[in-house]
Amino acid sequence: MAIKASTPWRTIGDIDMQLWQRVIDNAGGPVGLVRPEAWAAARPHSALCLAMLRMESSYGSNFRANPATNHNPLNLKRPEGGGYMRYDTWKEGVSGWQVRITSPTHKDGIYARTVSIADLINVYAPPSENDTGGYVGTVVKLLNDWLPGWKPTETAVEPEGDDMAVTFGRVPRPEIVEAIVLKPVHYGSAYGYDYCPAPRTNVGVVHHETMGRGSGWWYQGFFSCTNPAGSKALQAYGRSTGERCANALVDFFIDKQGVIFMLNDPFGQRAGWANGGGVGQPGGLEGDGPAFYARFGANGINTKLVSIEYEKLTGENFTEAQVQAGGALAAWIHDRDGQSWERHPYTSKYGLVTSFLHYEFGTTDCGKGELDDISRVQAVTKGIMKRYQTGESGGPVVPDVPQLPDPEIPGGLTLEEAKRRFGTVRKVTLDGKVTTGGFDPKGIISLAWAHRAAEEQVWPKIETWYVLEDSGKPFDLVTFSNDWRMARVAERAGMQWVDLVPAVKDAA
Repeated sequence: MAIKASTPWRTIGDIDMQLWQRVIDNAGGPVGLVRPEAWAAARPHSALCLAMLRMESSYGSNFRANPATNHNPLNLKRPEGGGYMRYDTWKEGVSGWQVRITSPTHKDGIYARTVSIADLINVYAPPSENDTGGYVGTVVKLLNDWLPGWKPTETAVEPEGDDMAVTFGRVPRPEIVEAIVLKPVHYGSAYGYDYCPAPRTNVGVVHHETMGRGSGWWYQGFFSCTNPAGSKALQAYGRSTGERCANALVDFFIDKQGVIFMLNDPFGQRAGWANGGGVGQPGGLEGDGPAFYARFGANGINTKLVSIEYEKLTGENFTEAQVQAGGALAAWIHDRDGQSWERHPYTSKYGLVTSFLHYEFGTTDCGKGELDDISRVQAVTKGIMKRYQTGESGGPVVPDVPQLPDPEIPGGLTLEEAKRRFGTVRKVTLDGKVTTGGFDPKGIISLAWAHRAAEEQVWPKIETWYVLEDSGKPFDLVTFSNDWRMARVAERAGMQWVDLVPAVKDAA
């Protein structure tokens, strides 16, 4: 079957990694674009990506207004205007393209709403600025050259243990009220969020309770930092900043009536301090949290999991409207990531659970009283995913979470090896109290160390964990025997690797 301009672009599928590498290398493209991780970042649309790389930058070998130092070979523009996106690596530049063309929220899904190759390219490279017809023709020719005997993928797969074919991408985006929280743009860690160099890719959700009352607009103000015309709650209360301006941000809020408010774009570049990474005690991980952490690391808790707050007081139950809204929102997110309905909230894609309660990641009771409520939400989620992925009708389906073994320690270490290499930590609190501890297979600090050690093949011993105070706010600092440092800069922020550079006095 020949690929045509009218062929749905989502059905093109992937190109062989070796062909990807050979084409880019022969064109003189950068080494970082040749690497397997760049190809993987383009999946499941790597064939289309390679063809568009030819048109946008001659496979990363020819740049004009967009310099090569931007690591942006597909010429992505900043959504807010002002020039080209800048990424730290070629992999992130490719990932940015893949996320953008599939995002239902980027400019209201301007790319995601397209169907055919011609539709997509007419939006991506409009005739007002490009020879769009020539662009489409070249892309189609390249795809046919690279994929002889091509058959449409339809992104259909046979899920493990299930007889029914699954088609992803059909679960609808639920009705959402956009109430984006206003915070200063900060390319680091501040104002309750971390800035991500590339748009987030989410693999699951974390459910929260507000432990308070308020509308979606009230909570917009609760997290906001400024008071321009857009912040309704702050205007109403005559305030310039919200209570959680500096140290928290969530993605979604669902009120008692089941109305879903988007407070932060979950596919944008802000990862709110919401889901955890808290270290109030050695540990901080419970339930299914350690398995997720072992796979995705500390940063993944906030960058790869969508936070959903439900309006409720402790001891209350979710309303039926909240259960239905939370299920619809979660179904859309899990389906976007290509997860099958069959064993939800577990997915064989990663071999772990991807629907969590807040307490599973932080030293908090948030979520411990919502186990029955979340089971109802997960049942609705599973039923919606089944309906759209298989074409079968039906209501909620009982979640199926298998009994899983304890997650492996990153790097393949045994527990005894990890304890020996990690050493003993001295924890020093503000009041001067000193306690000691060792490697904890469910501990945030321990698992972060194991992740990095396995990646860099060095195993420094832990030294001291300082619990400090900075301008009246908690500040945690962990030191190791080499130059590694971890810090938690705010109450709701997670532990992060940091580089502490001493201040240098200006030469007179």
